Amino acid sequence: MPTNPPPLATRWKPGQSGNPRGRVAGFRHFSAQIFAQMIEAPVIAETGKLATWDDPKAVPFAIAALNRYMNKVLAGDIRNLGDFVDRLLPHLDQVDDILQNRRTDDIKYLRYLLYEYCFDEQREVLLSSKPLITVIGGRRCGKTDLWAVKCVKVGISHDKGDVFYVGLTAKAAFDIIWPKLMAVLTYLHVPFTPHIADQAIELNTGVRIFVKGSSTKQDLENMRGHALRLAIVDECQSRGYEKLKMLCEEILGPALQDFEGSQLCLGGTPSRVQGNYAEEKYAENGPQTARFNWNMSVNPYIPNHEKILGTVRKEKGWTADNQVYRREYKGEVGVYDTEAVVFRLQARNHFKETDLPAWTASQPAADIFFSGGIDYGFDDSDSCTINMASVNKPERFTLFEHKGNRSGISDFASQVKRGISLVAGNPIFAKLPNKSIPFFCDTEGLGKKITYDLARQFGISVQPAYQGQQELMVEMLQDEVDSGRLKVRETQTLGGKEIVGPFEEETRKIVWARNEKDELTRTIDDDIYHPEITKSMLYAFRYIWLKSKVKAVTPK
Repeated sequence: MPTNPPPLATRWKPGQSGNPRGRVAGFRHFSAQIFAQMIEAPVIAETGKLATWDDPKAVPFAIAALNRYMNKVLAGDIRNLGDFVDRLLPHLDQVDDILQNRRTDDIKYLRYLLYEYCFDEQREVLLSSKPLITVIGGRRCGKTDLWAVKCVKVGISHDKGDVFYVGLTAKAAFDIIWPKLMAVLTYLHVPFTPHIADQAIELNTGVRIFVKGSSTKQDLENMRGHALRLAIVDECQSRGYEKLKMLCEEILGPALQDFEGSQLCLGGTPSRVQGNYAEEKYAENGPQTARFNWNMSVNPYIPNHEKILGTVRKEKGWTADNQVYRREYKGEVGVYDTEAVVFRLQARNHFKETDLPAWTASQPAADIFFSGGIDYGFDDSDSCTINMASVNKPERFTLFEHKGNRSGISDFASQVKRGISLVAGNPIFAKLPNKSIPFFCDTEGLGKKITYDLARQFGISVQPAYQGQQELMVEMLQDEVDSGRLKVRETQTLGGKEIVGPFEEETRKIVWARNEKDELTRTIDDDIYHPEITKSMLYAFRYIWLKSKVKAVTPK
C-alpha cells in the first residue's frame, strides 16, 4: 500500500474508466497483427520461402504450415500430431475471423473502386436495393457501363448464384456487354475465368455472369433452371409488350425468387410507341420500384456533348423539337414516333351499328359479300376478323374482331363460330342472299395442321391466303385506312377510359422501321410490335380487293 495515497479529489471514481478515449478506432493488438500476417502471408509451399501473390505457386502461410504438419503426422511422427492439436486447433476460430474480416474488407474496397468508376447518376442505380429498377436514357448516357459494373458488383458480393445480362440476340448481347465486363474486371484485378463458348464469366467468388440472347424459343428455354441474384434486360425499347412481359414474369421472375434481395433491371432508350412493358413499369414508380432517366449531358466522359448533339441535328436536318432527337438523344419518355405510324385511324374510320341498315339498303343485296381472315399465333396471339364489303360501293366494315393470347384450338374455334353467328343472326343482314364467310390464312407449315383440325373437328373451312408482295399489301391496306374506306366500330368510353377494338389498338403501335441513319423505311418494325390481328385483316382484304370493282389505289 502506498504510504501517501493521492487525494480523494483526484482518485478514479467507481465505474470511471482510466482511459476514457478508449482504443483508437481500427487498432488491432500487435499479437493479432502478427497472427494475421502468419495466416495471410504468401509463401512457396515447396521451399517455405516468402513470395508475392503474383506467383502462381504462392499459398497462404497457414496452409503451407498445415500441410507440413500433416505430412509429418502421416509419416509417423506422433509428436507433431500433439503439436497440431495443442497449438493450432484452439486458434481455428480466430483464423476464421481473420479470413472473414479480410474478405469483408476486400469486398468493401472493391465496391468503393466500383463507385469511383461511376458518375453520380450511375451510383444512384448501384445503391438502389429495390427489387425492380428501370433505367430509360438517351444514347451514350452510360447505360452499358452501368450494367457491366452492376453485374460485377453483385458477382464480387456473393459466394453463389448467377447473374444474367439479356440482349436481343446472343451475338448482339455479347458485342455490347462483353468488352465492358472485361474492362471492369481488369480495373478491379479480381480473378475470373471466361467461358467464351457459353458466353459466361466465372468469378473466384463462385458467382457466374451469363450473357444471353432472347430472340428464339431455345434462348428462353436456356434461361430456365438458374438461381439468379440479378437479371438485366437491355434494349427494352425494341421488344414487344407480350414478349417482354413473358420474359420478365414467366422466365426471369421465378428464377429471382431463390435469393433475398435479388433484382430485375430493365433498360433502354425511350420507346417509339405507347404501351411498352418497360415504360409501363417505369410509370408505376411504386414502393418496390426505382426509376432513373438521364442523357449524355450528365456523362462526364462526353464533355463536348453540346457539340455532338449540334452535329447530329445539323447532319440529319433536325430541329431541337424533332421527335427522334428528343427521344433517342435527349432521353425524353413519352415522345412517340408518330411520324412512323403505318395506319392512322381517324373519326371517318369509325361506324355505328345504326349506319349499317342504310348502307345495305342503298344497293342490290347481291352486291354485298363477306370475307374473313385468320392468323394462327403459335407463340403469340391467335386472331380473327370478319369484314363486309360491296362489289360496287367503296366502304368496307370490320364487323367482328377477336384476339386471344396463345389460346387453345377449341377456344379459338369457339370465337370464330361466335363471329359467324353474329353475322348470320344479325337482322340487318336477314335479306342478304349470300351470308357465307370464306376464311383465309397462312396454311403452310404448322398452320396446315391447325387448318385441318378446324375443318375436321369444328366445321370451319379455311382457304390459303395469297402470301406474295407483303410490303405492297401493307401499303394497300394503309390506303384503305387513309381514304376512310376501312371502317371499324367506334370507340367507347368506360369509366373515363377509352375502349377500342383489337385492330385499332394495334394500329397505334405498328410503325415503319428506321435504318441506321434514323430514316424511315417501308418495312414494318417487327421488333417494336409484331402485327397479329393486322395479318388477319390483310388475309381478308386480299379477297375483297379481288372481288370489289372499287379498287384500292396502288401506291407508287
